[in-house]
Amino acid sequence: MIHNLKRLRICHEKFIKFLNRNVNTKVETEVNKEVKFTSTINLPKTKFPARLNSTQKTQTETSIIEKHLSSLYGWQRENHKTEDYVLHDGPPYANGDLHMGHAVNKILKDIILKDRIMKGTRVHYHPGWDCHGLPIELKALKNNKDVPPNQIRQRARKFAMGAIEKQRKSFECWGVTGSWQSETKTYKTFDKNYIKNQLQMFYIMYEKGLIYKAIKPVYWSPSSQTALAEAELEYDEKFVSPSLYFRCQITNNHDIVDNDVKLYALIWTTTPWTLPANQAICFNSNLNYCLVKISGDFYIVGSNTIENLSKELDLDVEFVKELNPKIFHDFKYQHPINEKEILPFFDGSHVQADKGTGLVHTAPSHGPDDFLVFLNKKIPLKSFVDGRGCYNSSAPDFLQGKEVLTEGNDFVIKHLDSSVVKLQEIKHSYPIDWRTKKPVIILASDQWFIDTERIKTKAIEEADKVEFFPQKSSHIYKNVLKIQLEKRPYWCISRQRSWGVPIPVLYDKTTKEPILNKNFLNHWIKMLEINNSMDFWWEKNVEELLPESSEFDVKNLMKGSDILDIWFDSGISWSYALDGTKVADLYLEGVDQMTAWFQSSLMTSVGIRDISPYKNIFVHGFVVDENGRKMSKSLGNVISPEVIVRKYGTDALRWWVAAHSTQHSSIPVSYKLLEDGVNNLIKIRLTLKYLLGVIGNDENDGKINEAKLTHLDKFILHKLSEFNENVASCYENFQFNKVVTMLNHFVNTDLSSCYLHLVKDRLYCGYDTEHCQLKKVLMNCYLGLSKSLWPIAPFLIEESWSYLKDESFYRQNFGELKKWNFKESNEIVNYAMDVRREFYSNIKDLNTWKLNVVISGNNQNLKYLKILHSNMNEPSNATELCEIFQVSSITLEQVNEADLQISYSEVDEDLCPRCRRFTTTNGVCKRCENVLKQKCWI
Repeated sequence: MIHNLKRLRICHEKFIKFLNRNVNTKVETEVNKEVKFTSTINLPKTKFPARLNSTQKTQTETSIIEKHLSSLYGWQRENHKTEDYVLHDGPPYANGDLHMGHAVNKILKDIILKDRIMKGTRVHYHPGWDCHGLPIELKALKNNKDVPPNQIRQRARKFAMGAIEKQRKSFECWGVTGSWQSETKTYKTFDKNYIKNQLQMFYIMYEKGLIYKAIKPVYWSPSSQTALAEAELEYDEKFVSPSLYFRCQITNNHDIVDNDVKLYALIWTTTPWTLPANQAICFNSNLNYCLVKISGDFYIVGSNTIENLSKELDLDVEFVKELNPKIFHDFKYQHPINEKEILPFFDGSHVQADKGTGLVHTAPSHGPDDFLVFLNKKIPLKSFVDGRGCYNSSAPDFLQGKEVLTEGNDFVIKHLDSSVVKLQEIKHSYPIDWRTKKPVIILASDQWFIDTERIKTKAIEEADKVEFFPQKSSHIYKNVLKIQLEKRPYWCISRQRSWGVPIPVLYDKTTKEPILNKNFLNHWIKMLEINNSMDFWWEKNVEELLPESSEFDVKNLMKGSDILDIWFDSGISWSYALDGTKVADLYLEGVDQMTAWFQSSLMTSVGIRDISPYKNIFVHGFVVDENGRKMSKSLGNVISPEVIVRKYGTDALRWWVAAHSTQHSSIPVSYKLLEDGVNNLIKIRLTLKYLLGVIGNDENDGKINEAKLTHLDKFILHKLSEFNENVASCYENFQFNKVVTMLNHFVNTDLSSCYLHLVKDRLYCGYDTEHCQLKKVLMNCYLGLSKSLWPIAPFLIEESWSYLKDESFYRQNFGELKKWNFKESNEIVNYAMDVRREFYSNIKDLNTWKLNVVISGNNQNLKYLKILHSNMNEPSNATELCEIFQVSSITLEQVNEADLQISYSEVDEDLCPRCRRFTTTNGVCKRCENVLKQKCWI
């Protein structure tokens, strides 16, 4: 009996519990558990993965390239009907593996192109390669230096083709936009069509008299045995040269001193090896000169140099009297090496008062300023140095065969003997060959030149119209380019090598005069088309090079062996890749191209068609490690883009470029910076995953009923519009680092930490109408975020979009995203968030949904809060302010105090087992009860 009563009591208790259960829930035999409401909650659902391992990244990126990005260039050419945005690609050198500098350059260009494409603009971009030149030729000569020209050319071409193919694959893997397989939409400087155009451009400039042959001093590399352009030089800041003060005896003193007293000119030089070629002493008639006494001998020096000379010579320099430099015009002196030779003094404006002695040793074969002095006087040049950098057979006997920079200096100084006043060493900046890293010399040589004097005025005018980026350095870069153009006396475009485009001329054997006409050029172009290369220039004899109708005697002709400077090769690329008519909207290259490609392109374009080839120039810096050091194998600090892509994925490489390459001349790279970028991308990826889970794959046009928007909804749409507008402006001005910052802020602060966090209750547990509206709001956020990120991280966006639609993201006709202007709602929510932060700073480890909050303040303080919470002096639990504060209820009380006062108390009731937001005394809350009824779940 007792046992049965016990069983009856237990059954009764269970029955009472059953009756007390929320009758609106499904009848189940278990006690209420949170898990039973899971199917009634709108949790985000998507198969888009939160992470990919390295293998999955590679597979996904390969698939995206093949399925989507490989057709991007052609698609936008066909579908976008705007005027072209032209970005002209400065050709990378076809010489080995790609490095981080290549990644910076190509990815920056691609971000710009993708941004324009996403805006509906049609872009024109023909990638190219610079294929000629000494580095490739040296690779061809690596194992055998005694090779005929055509074998060199064959080996060099094979090497360049291999490098191009390898680089092309990497550029494609980086997602760089381009029609990479098309021969007409890419260019290579060794292609026959490119060379054909180059020969035609050469002839146009030749016919205009802008290209000519002459003997002039040029930078000459003994180690490469060729002339070099300014852009092919580097500078050794610690180069050691002799610092020599020497004297030359003046033979007619004009009563400056007694006739039986010797008078000397005091000279300073760091190139004693050039003294055998001395042909004059230069002074400047606009400077002050004087007679001084040093160790009992009389010298002429510049008046402003006395103090410095005393320190340098460590001797007393005694002033005697001022001299009028006009008398120097008639002065003669003994040659420093051959005392029997008597030479003149010449007036030269290049002589400076603050340098040396005010008198300059002048060897026109070895100095541009010296050369110009002699050019005006039409005096023949003396040259005693050959292409190997050694004294030739015309040099004094004791110097013949000696290398000028080593033995030459020593032997010349020794020969000067008593003429040496002071000898020491000096460390200074000295030009070296950028390829061999060996010192160069200035040497008079018979070369081909472009007459920059005739072009520079117009070129400077055109440069002044160009806008430079980054904007903060615009005036600096513009001035640098204009100054470089102004000071450039001529451009040597001939090289003494085999791997390149031959200068298309024949020569008269007797006069050495070049011979070129339209008939010759057309004939050689036909031979080029038949042979597919210019190799025939080395294979054919002169007779075979002549057209049939030639009136010249073949016996009196010889062909030239010089090739064109590779800066001429690439400098005329605008005439090929831009169809000869277009002006590029943008040239984008490294800062080193200020003295190179930017100049050569401008000079040739102005020379041929009288306009600049570009409207804008973007200048980026060089990659350095975290300590600011240049990447170097010897330092062991090289980070390869290939390693980055393999380890982190291509988007990580692109993100790093966007984040760090547009604001400083030094671009830092380290694994720490790369991992920071990876973490940023992971956060964005997780946000995209969440948005995809909410949006679903059902039809969602993103069209919003504004009447149903809450202030919080309006707040995020306003933030989205500000974000879209600011990002667009930064893209337009190439401020990609700011784009990255804005992406992070919008995703992490405005979207994830704020809006998505605050609307979770409405999103998961609210009414269908609320959920539908939120899906539309978040669809707008997804599209805005994706359009802004796609130029930088196209692989991530294409992958995420594939979980909505099975087609390319860029093919969607999004048009211009709707602009939302909810300024008041933005101010209201921002104010509420500020109050919320103040409130949260005073509570710790509490479930805020179980708090009743009272906010007291005056009318002004409560102005915005009342809009979000209309019930004054009464607690309410279903207002926007409660949603923002994430609390059970809020009461607003108007008082006279100036400052807001916030207090709170904990509720006794339990939270709804379904939504965990509203309190309930029995079962689910009223809101959840209504939602469940609507869905017919009860």
